[in-house]
Amino acid sequence: MKERQWHWIDWALLSLYGLWIVSGILYMLFTPGFVTLPAWQAYSLFILSGVIPLWFWRPGYIRPRLFIASEIICAGGINVNMHFSMPMYLDNMVVPSLLAGFLSSKRMVWWSAPIFTLFPLLGIWSGKIAWFTVPDEMINHLILFGIGYGFNVFLHTQQRLQQLLRENERQFLTIQQYAEQVERLTVQEERSRVAGELHDALGHSQAALIMGLETVNSLLDTEPEQAKQRLRSVLQHARSSFAAVRHHIHGIALVEDSEIDMTEHVRNMLNRMSEQTGIKSRLNVRGTPQFIPFVHRVTLERCVQEAITNAVRHGQAEQIEVEMTYAASKISVTIEDDGIGNDGLTFGYGLTSMQERLQAYGGSLDIASHPDGGTRVSCCLPAVQQPESEPPIRLFMADDEQLIRESLSFLAEKEQGLIVSGTAANGREAIERIAGAEAEPHVVLMDIRMPEMDGIAAALEIKERWPHIKLIMLTTIDEMEHAVQAIEAGAEGYLLKSIHPQELFAMIRLVSRGSTFVPQSLALAMTEQIKRGQTEGAEITGAEEASTEDPFGLTEREREVLHYLAEGMKYREIAAKLYLSEGTVRNYVSSLYAKLGVHDRQSAANTARRAKLVRD
Repeated sequence: MKERQWHWIDWALLSLYGLWIVSGILYMLFTPGFVTLPAWQAYSLFILSGVIPLWFWRPGYIRPRLFIASEIICAGGINVNMHFSMPMYLDNMVVPSLLAGFLSSKRMVWWSAPIFTLFPLLGIWSGKIAWFTVPDEMINHLILFGIGYGFNVFLHTQQRLQQLLRENERQFLTIQQYAEQVERLTVQEERSRVAGELHDALGHSQAALIMGLETVNSLLDTEPEQAKQRLRSVLQHARSSFAAVRHHIHGIALVEDSEIDMTEHVRNMLNRMSEQTGIKSRLNVRGTPQFIPFVHRVTLERCVQEAITNAVRHGQAEQIEVEMTYAASKISVTIEDDGIGNDGLTFGYGLTSMQERLQAYGGSLDIASHPDGGTRVSCCLPAVQQPESEPPIRLFMADDEQLIRESLSFLAEKEQGLIVSGTAANGREAIERIAGAEAEPHVVLMDIRMPEMDGIAAALEIKERWPHIKLIMLTTIDEMEHAVQAIEAGAEGYLLKSIHPQELFAMIRLVSRGSTFVPQSLALAMTEQIKRGQTEGAEITGAEEASTEDPFGLTEREREVLHYLAEGMKYREIAAKLYLSEGTVRNYVSSLYAKLGVHDRQSAANTARRAKLVRD
C-alpha cells in the first residue's frame, strides 16, 4: 500500500485507539490483582505496546505491514501474557483487529485476518476461556476485522472517484481548450471565406461600375442615346452585384426581377402547356403594354395558371384562348376554353384563392360557364397609374444616407401624382418634421437602420400619433425578423432598397390606396413559421418558463438563439429555424458570449442551464 494523505476515517480510528489505551490503563488502575508485576512496569509495558505501533501509523506516514506486525507482537504479547502469567484475562485484541482490517490490503488479508481471528484459541490452552465461548470471540474478531476492511474499501473507492473526477476535469479542460481552438479556427476560416467572396464580388463590381460610368460620362456630350443605353446596362449590373453581395453576406436569394415581360411569361406558360398536353392555345394582346407591379403581375399570372389548369384537368378542353387587355384604368386577363363547361360551377379552393388575391388589390374575378359551351374566366386589376383628376400623393422620406434621399426625391418628383413633402436623416428628425409640416404626408418611406432613432421605433411613434399615415419600411437586409418588427409596428409595406424605381412608386400608390406588401420570399417564410410555430413555440416557452429571472439581461431573440445553441445546433441550422441569416446568428452568439462571460458554446450552454435559462 502506498503512502497517502490521512482521511477523516484515520482520525476517527486513531481517536478510538487512544481511547482504548486510556480505558486499559484505567481498568488496571481500578482492578486490584489484575497484574502481578509492579504497577509502574505494568503500565509502562501496556503503554509501550500501544504506542510502538503508532510509529508506523501516524499523520503523514503509513506503513501498514509494519503496523500490523507490531500490533501482533505488542498487543499479541500482552494477550499471551494474560493467558499464562496473569490471574485474570481481558480480550485486548478487539481494537487492534479493527485497525488491522482497516490497514490491510488485498494481499495482506490472507495472513492478517486468520492471525487476529485465531487469538481466542489460546484461551482453551490456557484454560482462561471456556471452550464454548471461543467461537463467539473468534467471530467477534473476524467481524471487527471485516468492518475495518470495509472502511478501507470505502476510503480507497472515494479516493479513486476523486482521482477520476480530477482526470475528467483535466480531460474536460483539454477538450474545452481544443473546442475553443477549433471555434477560433472556424471563425477565422469563415472570415477569410467571406472576405475573399466580398473582395471578389465588390472588387469586380466596383471596377466594372467605375469603367461603365466613365464610358457614360465620355458619351454624354457626343452620343447621348448610346450613353443612356450604356447607363441602363450599368444600372442592371449594379443591381445584380448588389444582390450577389447580399447573398454572400446574408445567404439571401436574389430579389424578384420586376422587369420580366408579363406577356412573354404568359406566352411561355401557354407554350409549355401545349407541348405537355397537346391542347391548342392562343394569346391575344389588346392595348399598349404598360408597367405592371410585381405583385399585380404575379397575381394575374397565378390566375392564368389556375384557369388553364382547371380547363385541362376538369374541362376537357381542346383549345384555350387568353386575351390580355391594357387600358388606362385597368388591366384584365380573360381565359376562355371550349371544354364541357358546368352551369353549377362552385368556388373551390383554387377559385376562392384566386378571388381573394384579386380583391386584395382592388380587383375582381368573373366566371361564366355553360354545359358544352366552355368556361370563361376574367381577372381584372386596377392600373397603378394615378389619374390626373386625383390629388397627388404627398411622400416623406427618412434615410440616413443623403445620396439615397436625394436620388429618391429626384426620381419621385419626376413621377406623375407624387410630391415629396420632406426628408429626414433619422427617425427623430422625421417625427419632428412631420409634426411641424403644414400638410401631413400620405406615405412615409422609412429606412430601418438609422442613428438616434431607428425606423422601427419611429414607425411605432408615427402610427401612435398619426395612424392614418401609411408606412413603407426600406432596408438592405431581407430578414424575416425585421419584416415582423415592421408589421408589428404598423407598417403597410416592407421593401428592399434595391427595388426598381418603377416598382417602388407602384408600391407607394398601392399602399396609399390601402394595400399592403411584403416580399414573396418573406411571406412564404412567415407562413412556414406559423405552421411550425406551435411546436417550436412550445419548446421555446418551456425553456423560458424554466426560469422566472434572467440575471444576464438577454433579449427574447438572444434567448431563442441560446435555446437552440444549447441543443447543439449549428449556426446554419439556427438561422434556418429562426429565418435569419447565418451572419446575424453569429452576431447574436457573440453578444450572448459577452453577456454570459464565456468564450465557447459549451460554456454558454452550461451557464444557461445553471441559471435555468434553458432546460437540461
